[in-house]
Amino acid sequence: MRKAVVAVLSVQVALTLAFLLTLRSGRFPLGIPGEWEWLRLPHGVAPMALQWAIGVSGVLGYALFAGWGMRVLGTTPHRWNEVMAVLGLVVASLVTQVLVAIAAPEGYGLAKWILALHNPGSNGYYTVAKKQMGDLAPFLADYPNWIQRQDALHVGTHPPGLFLLQRGLLNAMEAQPAVARFVVEHLPQSVSSACLVVEQYAHLTRADRATLALTGALTMLLCSLTVVPLYLLARSSLPANAAWAAATLWPLVPSAILFQPAADTAFPFLSTTALAFAAYSSRANKPRASLIAAAGSGVVLAVGMGFTLAFLPIGLIVAILIGIGIGPGRSLRQKGGAIVVVGLGFLIPTLLGWAVTRSNPFLTWWWNQRNHARFYVEYPRSYLAWIIANPLELAVAIGLPAAVWVLVGIGRLRQAPRVSLATFALLAVLTLGGRSLSEVARLWLPMMPALLVAAGAGLTRLGGGAASLGITVGGIGIQTLILQATIQVVYPT
Repeated sequence: MRKAVVAVLSVQVALTLAFLLTLRSGRFPLGIPGEWEWLRLPHGVAPMALQWAIGVSGVLGYALFAGWGMRVLGTTPHRWNEVMAVLGLVVASLVTQVLVAIAAPEGYGLAKWILALHNPGSNGYYTVAKKQMGDLAPFLADYPNWIQRQDALHVGTHPPGLFLLQRGLLNAMEAQPAVARFVVEHLPQSVSSACLVVEQYAHLTRADRATLALTGALTMLLCSLTVVPLYLLARSSLPANAAWAAATLWPLVPSAILFQPAADTAFPFLSTTALAFAAYSSRANKPRASLIAAAGSGVVLAVGMGFTLAFLPIGLIVAILIGIGIGPGRSLRQKGGAIVVVGLGFLIPTLLGWAVTRSNPFLTWWWNQRNHARFYVEYPRSYLAWIIANPLELAVAIGLPAAVWVLVGIGRLRQAPRVSLATFALLAVLTLGGRSLSEVARLWLPMMPALLVAAGAGLTRLGGGAASLGITVGGIGIQTLILQATIQVVYPT
């Protein structure tokens, strides 16, 4: 192993140990006191020994799998090997996230599928779908007016997509009682127990239970599937081993697990897919292939904007990627044409949605951003304090071992992946502009996979191999296990 790699791994280990020891000591705040702090778990709440064993075994097994894949792929593998490796990564990603969730203290793992999603203080979308969306057509038509009367928190800052998803699942479970019964009868024990807890203060029908559980399962599935577009995004500019390194870091990223089952953990699948389309559009040899990929990126952005305004900065990164594309023979006119096609890919489904639902998306987005602006009026933030806190929280959110490789990957600007540079610069602008102060561990989830592309590039550029990747993945996993045994980030404060 090269000296430079050993030095980086040593820094990773030192930073991770120092952070975890300080975290467990409880001697420093998890945010800015008086403004925003992540909560610590109640005293005495901890996973059982068997849960720890399951979680640690899952992390170690996944680390070995990551290292094995790194060795098998090499730099120029056969295309079929890449396909099979990524398919295996999908399965390993989902299994690992489930095992790590099992290792959480009671009530803070898979039980959150019920406890958090049912609680209007931590979610709210299911509550609105259940109580206010009896007739969809009038609700959607009036949505721009309804949303302006909502809070400056999660409900008031979102388009109707999440409410529609919840109502659609609930309608399906009510219309198909046999399916709902099958789902409820095959729930993990912790999820079934959480249903009994909620039953103590609110009645849950079988359809309610199935809807909440399916929402949590779908969220985790989409989060796990993010490894596919992440690999493709990285592979558009990096060799196979670097793309593999980037993709394998995602499943154990602390934010990707701790914030389950919040919808924020599913959004990276869409955001990374949009960026992957844009990356291929910027490098495609054939104009037609470039335009098809650009259109795909626009469509995915349209879908994403139906759920959250977090896709606005993703759209900007898409435009930057295409604008600075280095595909052979790509003129400024071709780049401009591809960006126009992205816009059309976004606009056409958006207008079709407007026509079908009679809900003006542009007016909705206007009120969403107005509500978001109210947040900093109702909950003031200290600008300078959060300028310092944001990058620290981001580093912890993606895993300190991964953050070190990200810095290595973007350290040499000319060799850094463009998507990572663009994302890093955008996050800096959001912070310095005061548009994103606090909670970046959750709010910046859609941008985190793009940063991991730099981690894969940095690891392979220094000559890191299977052992380096395995150590890094294991370090992230241990950090995640201890974080979820120490703090809570989904339940309302």
